[in-house]
Amino acid sequence: MSGPYVFHITGINPEPWVAPETAIGRRNGKMFVQVYQSDTVKSFKEAVKEEFAQQNGWWKTPLEGHLIVELFLWRRLDQSEAEDRKRTRNWADSTNCQKLLEDALQGILYVNDRGNRLVLTHMVEQGADVMPHIAIRIRPYQWLGDCVLGTTPTLPTYSPTKTTNVRDFTEEPF
Repeated sequence: MSGPYVFHITGINPEPWVAPETAIGRRNGKMFVQVYQSDTVKSFKEAVKEEFAQQNGWWKTPLEGHLIVELFLWRRLDQSEAEDRKRTRNWADSTNCQKLLEDALQGILYVNDRGNRLVLTHMVEQGADVMPHIAIRIRPYQWLGDCVLGTTPTLPTYSPTKTTNVRDFTEEPF
């Protein structure tokens, strides 16, 4: 894999991840909990897949291996009027948007999000007048051993048999 690759998805408003919904069912006299995704999560994932394929149709094969993924998000907020003033609602933090977007891109941009070793999310702008947009930069992850890409990493050694809680570094890790 070479890279980095840059992708854009316009017209999709980045949404924050929400906890799965649950229901209690009964089968054969026993109760069980059923967990399922909310309709908002399902529709966002489907919209991302459709728009990604339409706007980035040249991309055919999901990446494998360890990756660095950077997400740049522009998010439009809902606005309503109450008592003669405008209210902006539903501010989202970048990590919740990151989780849902990573899940939505699984199988399209990369095989599995477990391979994402470094994920950076930039909430560029949120507001009522913001045009929704998602930009993604993805490239192979390489350990920055000795501050040079592609070299063997120098990892700290640790001996759990020592009575001290101090790690024994054979040399500086960076």
